[in-house]
Amino acid sequence: MSFQNPFLQYTNDFGLGNNGVKITLNYFDGIPDQSLIGSLTSNDIILCFKSLLKRDDTTKEKALLDLKKIISDNGDNNSNPDVHSDITLLLWTQIYAKLIVCDSKNIRVLSHEITCIFINCWNKKISKFLKDLIPILLSGVYDPENIVSKNCIQFINFTFKHDLKKIQMLWKLFMPQICKFIHEIVVSESQNTLSDEKYMSKDESMTRYNRLTVCAICMGSHLLKNFPDESLENEQFMECIESGILWDFIKKSRLESAGAKIIQYLFTFISILYSNTKYFKQPNISNSNNAKVFKTISKKIFKLMGSISKGDAVLITPIINDLMNLLIIFTDGGEIEKQMFWDVDKTSKDRLVSFLSIGCANSSAFYYKQLYKLCNKNVEILGIEGWNRIWNDDLKLELERKGYGKLINDYFIQFWNNYLKFVEQHGGTTNCLVTPNILQTLKQRNISNNKELTKEFLNYISFPAIIKEITHIEESMAGNEEEKFKDFTVYLKNLMSIACNDNNYDALLKNIFADNKNKFLLTKIAEIVLDNSQEIGSDTQGTILDFTSVLISELSAQNFELISNFVAKISNSKLFPREDVTSIVHEYLTMVMGTSTIDKEVVFPQILMLNNEILLLQKQTLMPLIDELIEKASSLENMKQVFELGLINESQLIRLYNNNADSQKNFFDLCRYLSSDLYISLILKTNFVFKAFEIEAFSIIDDISPLVKGNNEVAEKVVSTITQYVSWFFDDETAAIFSPILRKIFVLNDVCTKSFLDFDYHKKINTFLPKLDYNLSLTSSLGVRIHLLQKDIEEACWQGERLVKIHELLNYSIFFDRFLTSFPEYIKFEHVYYLTIIKEILEDYNSISGKNHLVVMLTEKDTFEDQTVENSLYKRNACDFDFVTAIKILMDSTIGDNATPLYAKLFDQKCSTVLQYYNSKILCKLLTNAADCVSFSQFSTIFLDLDKFVGKIIRGKDTDDYSFLQLSSLFISLRKFYSIDILGKIRNMLAAELIESRTKEIINSSYKILILLTCLLSVEEPEEDRGTVATFPIQAQRLNMVLGSINKWMDNEEWYMDTFACIRICLLQFFNKLVVFGSNASSLKMMEIVSRLLNDALTLCKLHDTPYVYELRQYVVGIMYTILKHQDHLAIEYTDEFSEDDLLTNLTDLCFISLPKHIDNQIDVNFFRGLNKVLTTFPITSIWPLEKNKPEIVQERYEKFVEFFQDPGFMDPSLIRINQVRIVCNLFQFYIRETQNINILDFELEKKENVESDGDDDNSNGDKYTIPEFITNILREWDVYRYVDGYEEILSKTVYTWVCLLLSDYFITSSYNLRQLYIGQSKDLLFKVFNFISEECCYDFNVNPEEVSSYKLDDYFDNMNIVDISHECKHAMVHTLFELFGNVGSVTSNWWLNLEDKTFKLDIEKFVSSQISSILIKRELECVTNEWTSPKRNNNKSDGEHRLSIKTYPKLAEIKATYLIDEQKLEIAFKFPKNYPLLPVQVQGISRVGVSEQKWKLWIVSTQRVITAMNGSIIDSLDLFSKNVELQFSGFEECAVCYSILHPIDRKLPSKTCPTCHNRFHSACLYKWFKTSNNNQCPLCRGEFNFKR
Repeated sequence: MSFQNPFLQYTNDFGLGNNGVKITLNYFDGIPDQSLIGSLTSNDIILCFKSLLKRDDTTKEKALLDLKKIISDNGDNNSNPDVHSDITLLLWTQIYAKLIVCDSKNIRVLSHEITCIFINCWNKKISKFLKDLIPILLSGVYDPENIVSKNCIQFINFTFKHDLKKIQMLWKLFMPQICKFIHEIVVSESQNTLSDEKYMSKDESMTRYNRLTVCAICMGSHLLKNFPDESLENEQFMECIESGILWDFIKKSRLESAGAKIIQYLFTFISILYSNTKYFKQPNISNSNNAKVFKTISKKIFKLMGSISKGDAVLITPIINDLMNLLIIFTDGGEIEKQMFWDVDKTSKDRLVSFLSIGCANSSAFYYKQLYKLCNKNVEILGIEGWNRIWNDDLKLELERKGYGKLINDYFIQFWNNYLKFVEQHGGTTNCLVTPNILQTLKQRNISNNKELTKEFLNYISFPAIIKEITHIEESMAGNEEEKFKDFTVYLKNLMSIACNDNNYDALLKNIFADNKNKFLLTKIAEIVLDNSQEIGSDTQGTILDFTSVLISELSAQNFELISNFVAKISNSKLFPREDVTSIVHEYLTMVMGTSTIDKEVVFPQILMLNNEILLLQKQTLMPLIDELIEKASSLENMKQVFELGLINESQLIRLYNNNADSQKNFFDLCRYLSSDLYISLILKTNFVFKAFEIEAFSIIDDISPLVKGNNEVAEKVVSTITQYVSWFFDDETAAIFSPILRKIFVLNDVCTKSFLDFDYHKKINTFLPKLDYNLSLTSSLGVRIHLLQKDIEEACWQGERLVKIHELLNYSIFFDRFLTSFPEYIKFEHVYYLTIIKEILEDYNSISGKNHLVVMLTEKDTFEDQTVENSLYKRNACDFDFVTAIKILMDSTIGDNATPLYAKLFDQKCSTVLQYYNSKILCKLLTNAADCVSFSQFSTIFLDLDKFVGKIIRGKDTDDYSFLQLSSLFISLRKFYSIDILGKIRNMLAAELIESRTKEIINSSYKILILLTCLLSVEEPEEDRGTVATFPIQAQRLNMVLGSINKWMDNEEWYMDTFACIRICLLQFFNKLVVFGSNASSLKMMEIVSRLLNDALTLCKLHDTPYVYELRQYVVGIMYTILKHQDHLAIEYTDEFSEDDLLTNLTDLCFISLPKHIDNQIDVNFFRGLNKVLTTFPITSIWPLEKNKPEIVQERYEKFVEFFQDPGFMDPSLIRINQVRIVCNLFQFYIRETQNINILDFELEKKENVESDGDDDNSNGDKYTIPEFITNILREWDVYRYVDGYEEILSKTVYTWVCLLLSDYFITSSYNLRQLYIGQSKDLLFKVFNFISEECCYDFNVNPEEVSSYKLDDYFDNMNIVDISHECKHAMVHTLFELFGNVGSVTSNWWLNLEDKTFKLDIEKFVSSQISSILIKRELECVTNEWTSPKRNNNKSDGEHRLSIKTYPKLAEIKATYLIDEQKLEIAFKFPKNYPLLPVQVQGISRVGVSEQKWKLWIVSTQRVITAMNGSIIDSLDLFSKNVELQFSGFEECAVCYSILHPIDRKLPSKTCPTCHNRFHSACLYKWFKTSNNNQCPLCRGEFNFKR
């Protein structure tokens, strides 16, 4: 960097330098020599210094940080010698001066910090450089920017160890250098020398210059203040004063451009110069230079004052006080100096008046103290009247000043304090002038609260004057008193405030009230008297009270508010005797209650303004009014005082509560003021506590704790309310809140524990759960055994209100469990058993309740580690259950006196059916668990007479249902003893009971025998080994007889009636267990019956009124799955009446049946999951026999699917059965894939035939090759966003996504040509699908890579709650998007590139890039590799394709294709963008040989076009490229228009020959040529071309 030096003065000295190098502040001189920088050895420091010479502030700041680090890190080891080099310091001193000129605060702070670091680092060695550094460093102390000055002061304090004397000594020791620095800024430099006009605007350069000037002025002020004599002896400092440059800043234009700060600092400098030195005092003032400076400053001041007008008030505000101070200083010296000041300008007085007419503006109230001083020192200048006019003008300004608050008040007070001082001091005519000013003030400004000022004003306003003014106010109010009084409110208050300071105050009041004046005005005067609180005599009190009585007697709706406010003030005043005031209030209330024209809602707020103590004495008087208010009141705004004073009784309180049911929070706050008796009544007789719990439970309990402790009824009420509350609103947070509350209540009052802890659980359960639902058999561990109970059991009865009641029971019980867990000292056995039943109810409820209404979602955990109910029997060591004891009690049917409570409850024969059911569930689990500890030898001993006991049960006429159920539980627990002889004997005995049963027996008892026999068919062998059990469970002969009897049952005329409904489901379960035992002599007969039973059951499943239809369909599916799983030794006997096609048709029909009273629950999940397993176990070709030439069956089933999708209920989320839709969509996917396999072959064959026959490859054959209309209609018409309910919205989106998935299957399973046809049919639909899925997924969803590329509908049958379905929905969406992106080619990029919403577009790109692109690219690379190297392609490759080699680069997302020709290669690359497929694969040519550049580019373009314009794959484009190359080098002639052998669009060879030149052309190329040239001439020879040739 080099500069020419246009200023000669900078070439003859070293500027601020003292060590042989020139230091300046300007931009063009004192630049460090580059050779000096180059002499350093540290490259880091060299780089820093060079960077500091740049103009860019960011570069400088970074360089300073680096330099600071280098110096700081050098430490004592001197690792960088340049840090302690003199050259480094010399360079720094030059650069330092430049850096403090910079506008960047950070640069200036860092510069000062580095200087201090250098001083610390060098210690005493730096002394020779201090003359250069200290002035610049000290300038930072007075930097106008606070952040710079504060940091600089900290650096200096740290450097000189906070020694203030040492720091102050710097100013003295380096005074010559500091003065030189000040001189440099003030005299030598200017706006033009500090900034280069090429790089800075005038405003910016002016700001820089002003900043440095402020710094210089402040430094000068510091020298004058601390070293006045020494500083004035310095020639350079004196030149700064006498040159006049500084005084040029004192003018309005500078104030406008530079701001007030520089003039403020300059005025301070002048004040110090005048006050601390003798420069402007005798005899020095006589010196010509001194006098000249004094006159110059004086002229500048007067000129500034003369240039200011009232419109400049805002501009002048910052310097008003400084200027006033300067005027006082200049006129407070000797008479000679004072006279010189006023005589310096002939218009000095006018300019002074002009300046003072502005007033104090917004400066400060101190202005008036200064004005007073200025008046006193210069009275003769303007005279008394002149100065009084100034004060009058200021008063007008103050009265016009807008605003409120302490600051505004201070202006006013300071004005009057100093004005009255001026008046008192100068007297005379001034006293006459002040009274009108005071009256004017009293009219406009409220001074009633300023006691001192009102006392002062009393000296100027007499008693008669006040009376006169009040009379004037009365006269002025005539006509419209209330409206006009507003104009006199302040005036009257002020007058009365002044009057109350007078000794004749009582006489004045008597005078006022004695005359029959306006009563409205007298009322207002009386209110002011009360507000002033000035004591008055008894006579005056009586006068005012008499006036009040007269006023009350005239009460009406018109003057009600006026009189009420006045009476309220009297009641709260201490000026009158209490008994007199009470009498007045009673008189007032009586009058109010007797005046019917006054609205009582308006009255009440006014009454509450009365004194509380007096009001309480009038309670009886107020009762009718409060009654009326309670009936009319619409809010509780005015009731706090009523509650506090106890003005309300019990009936009123309850009525008020009922009337304000929607304002419970406000009412709850008010109740804190109630008496105990009223609070108790409110709690016992209303639902107050329940409502309060909704607001703040802890607060209400804290409030009523004393009541709970002392009142049993309150305690019982609170406990019952908590019970009710948790039954309705239970969650973990509620449990956490109310458990400690309940514990606190029990501690306060133990009487109430009984109602909560010692309740009758039988009664409670029977109240909330009076009946069982037969559908529990499908989810309960009892299964079909529930049919052993006949009483209080219905089908599908756990719905609606009954389900809600169960929900309440569970909520309460789970809270009860949480409470016992928190406070185990309260646990009893009855509680544990009750909670065990609740645990069982909870499992049933979660299974049978619908959709998203599960109380607790149970996870698949071990039964004995249940985490839902903590205090159940199933917890380890929670109960003492003995298998032998339990069996003995069961078989003896008696409970001994020594039996534990557990056995008494398990074998309670008198309990309700519901409890019998749950007792049996518990017993079964306990027996099964305990049986594990029983050995085979023990078994024989325990069950020696088991067969007799069983015979007694099944043959006894008085055997109840509960005994059968308990026996079934016993049989289930004995599964591990399957092979014991006695169990075989019992099985045969039970089988014998089934033989030759009569119809009545079949209906009444045979189903029970079947259930018991089914229980004994359960074994513990692994499922895969069950077919190899050595002993068949029933003797062959007896089994054959049983089968014969069953066959007869099915021939019974009542077989299809409802009476046989239970038998049917029991038979299905019986055979489901029996068929797994392998083949025997009766197997064929058994399977014939099973086939017949299945046929009948499937038919009955379609009838809505079939009893137990839910169980029937579930058991049909169950036995079908068992048969299919063991089909190696089992086979259904198909007949003409019941073929495999009939079976599959009936099974698929189950997918479409919608049963009455249906809800989505675990039953539904189990059924459709089982049905899906059954159907998918069959070969797909059996479900869709397209290849078996059964079009009628296919069409029949297809139409049912179409009908299902077209049903209006399909698009209604309130009717959607999510798992039904799932299985239908899953099966229809199989149809799509099967039909597509056939359609691909048919389509390609038809296309080939069309081309061979007429050259037309269009084979769009009606509906055969179109996407089904019902799919496109659903996707176009379904508005998935119109549903408000969250669950319905999720269902809607999920089902819509599945339809999108079906659409994607048409593209996944298609050939290239068929896919193009589908794209043409559904491009707009694809865009809608893309938009829908992108809006849902791209903001808040992350998936695993496996989830993106894989999704199966039948993997999610267990999803029932909203969270799981929502997750599945997103998974399905991303997978669908992935498949569509991978199979629709350039449609994806066309959609994305045409999106108008840029934000949405970026969000999609971010989502696709992070979630889909990498997986899709990986799949594409694998597909290219697999297809190119597949045996099928290798066998059919041409010679050219054999020369083409493919290599993939997964990390680069790239494929390279190389074509070898005589050891030379043509090579192209397919590059996948990061956001693929939003942008298409890019084809790039890498190397070419034997091909012109133009032709090579055309090949690349045509290869790219296959991907971007034709929705082709990479393999398709490779085929085109290889054929182009092969034909090029095999001698085939290319088209002379496009220079390709194969046309890039239709892939045809050049087939049209010119008759003249015999060149060949593509038909499409020639057509385009002729169209653009408007003739039919050959493109090469221009000969006429016969296109038909």
